[in-house]
Amino acid sequence: MKRFVAVVLAMMICLSFCGCGKSEAVIAYEELVGAIGEVTVDSEKALSEAEKAYKALTAEEKEAVQKTKDVFDAAEEKLDALKVAELIDSIGEVGRDSLDAIMKAETKYRALSETQKEIIAESGAVLAAAREQYDTVVTKEMADEVIAKINEIGTVTLDSKAVIDEVKGLYEKLSSEGKKLVENYNVLETAEDEYETLVEAEKQRVIKNASKNFKITHDKVENLTWYMPKNLPRYIDTRCYMIPYIGVRGSSTWICIRYNYTADSWIFWESMKIVSDGETYYKMPYYFDITHDNDTEVWEYWDEVLYSDIGMDDEDIQMLQHIADSEETIIRFQGDDYHHDYTVSQKDKNMIKDVLELYAALIG
Repeated sequence: MKRFVAVVLAMMICLSFCGCGKSEAVIAYEELVGAIGEVTVDSEKALSEAEKAYKALTAEEKEAVQKTKDVFDAAEEKLDALKVAELIDSIGEVGRDSLDAIMKAETKYRALSETQKEIIAESGAVLAAAREQYDTVVTKEMADEVIAKINEIGTVTLDSKAVIDEVKGLYEKLSSEGKKLVENYNVLETAEDEYETLVEAEKQRVIKNASKNFKITHDKVENLTWYMPKNLPRYIDTRCYMIPYIGVRGSSTWICIRYNYTADSWIFWESMKIVSDGETYYKMPYYFDITHDNDTEVWEYWDEVLYSDIGMDDEDIQMLQHIADSEETIIRFQGDDYHHDYTVSQKDKNMIKDVLELYAALIG
């Protein structure tokens, strides 16, 4: 290919020199192109001088030297190709840090014409091999990382979910070839199975023990089961409280929260402000959803229904958890003219914890 380009160059220059009546500018340009000779990466200066001379020609002169310009273009294309080859050669020994150099070379190589790629066919093969080698190195390193992480799982407990999920995520990111290199993948599978077994056992334990802390009632007509904390006041006018309970119908499970104000005078509360260790939550039910009644005492309560198992009200579940773990939570029942502040007792916080634990087991 190199010999062919040189021969074509010489023939075309000779043909162009055979003309007569050429201007000095044309002769100078043809001489500069003829002086380029065999194109190498060091030919850039000669090509630059020839290009400058071409730009100085008139339109008629440019038309007259078209064949010489074709030779110049071929030489320029070859130089561009050789520069890419030089860039490929600079990749050197392939390692973990070779990605930038490989990607830069690939970008330049893809921009070449098919003719240019033929000129540096050997370099193209080198580039392809570099990419393949790099992918192999990275795949091996990533697989080794997963292997090490699997070995670190150790004894599986109910607290192992985070580490198992992390390792599983790393494994799924591997290519199909990388996954084949993870020789201890069976250990991860066993860990997943062991964890699921522990979770199911814990779920059954919590549900079985629910009878200790909950009053369970079944409505066969409505196919509805209620789990009410046993410590929930028997009579609604006993005291103020905020206590959740659980409802189950078929495959649906939900939490209700009863907010109850009890005292010897009405406040006709319309909203609540809940301050829990610096976090503030607001509740503004529809007024007619609040029940107002009295006997020897006044009671005003609202049952809020949460459907977290279908993606609603997750923030309320988090609020309950925050209150259960708090040092101090104060609920203000706010009316138009009056308000009442109730501090959630530790006893009620413990009931909230029991409800959340059972709820997690029921939807798990």
